[in-house]
Amino acid sequence: MPQKVYYGSDTDKHGARLDVYLEEGDLDELNSDNLPMEKKEERESLHNSALNATIYDVEPDQNDDILSVAALPKRVRFYHAKIDGRSLKSGESYHALKNVIIIMITSYDPFGLGRMVYTIKSGCVEVPSLPYDDGAMSIFLYTRGEGQPPEELIQLMRYMEHTTEQNAVTEELKAVHQMVEQVKHDEEVSLEYMKIFEREEMLKNQGRKEGRAEGKAEGKAEGKAESILELLADCGSVSENLREKILSQTNMAILTKWLKLAAKADTIEQFTEKM
Repeated sequence: MPQKVYYGSDTDKHGARLDVYLEEGDLDELNSDNLPMEKKEERESLHNSALNATIYDVEPDQNDDILSVAALPKRVRFYHAKIDGRSLKSGESYHALKNVIIIMITSYDPFGLGRMVYTIKSGCVEVPSLPYDDGAMSIFLYTRGEGQPPEELIQLMRYMEHTTEQNAVTEELKAVHQMVEQVKHDEEVSLEYMKIFEREEMLKNQGRKEGRAEGKAEGKAEGKAESILELLADCGSVSENLREKILSQTNMAILTKWLKLAAKADTIEQFTEKM
């Protein structure tokens, strides 16, 4: 089925895109006042198709630092909220809200179980078998995961891991690779990529000036300790003794453990009990 893509009006939507599958000409026919009466059933069918259209948002992601991975579920929740807000007009019935599927393609394992596919849907905690369909679904695809996924998905993930012509082993992937090559040679896209690259370099240089340059163990430990304190600040007031204990720690393994604990803790007490 041909795809119509409805892009956001600007570029500051944190990657939220509206990709809706509809037949070409659907909207024109739906809005036509000259549709013959004998096509009434067809018009109703087209109307139902538009109402039941699914919005897909595909997001490749390589942000594998601990804080980004811990925040991934909330990031996906944000994408759902942005898309829902844009797809339902003011005054429309909630029945018109489109189904939304967010697909995150990651170079890291987001949940640590080694699976290639994690499918997340809302449900009832007390009665897991209770049907509850709010039209929202999140799919996480780990490019190097396992779990007996379909061969086509394995091929796609292999291509996403290394976007080379050799990995474009099917006609569909060859078509994708051709589009990728075209985008690479697009001046506007290249310029935007350079802006992103320059911004990353600026952040790295800023880190070096602050004594947290890459490759310096002391700087890395300090940066990780500060991240722990930032997370704990959201849980409550951090005592001076606890602050000094965290800042004086130089063992990266211990700091990594503490950072994971801080990301999951709801209170300072929960953190200190397990540290």
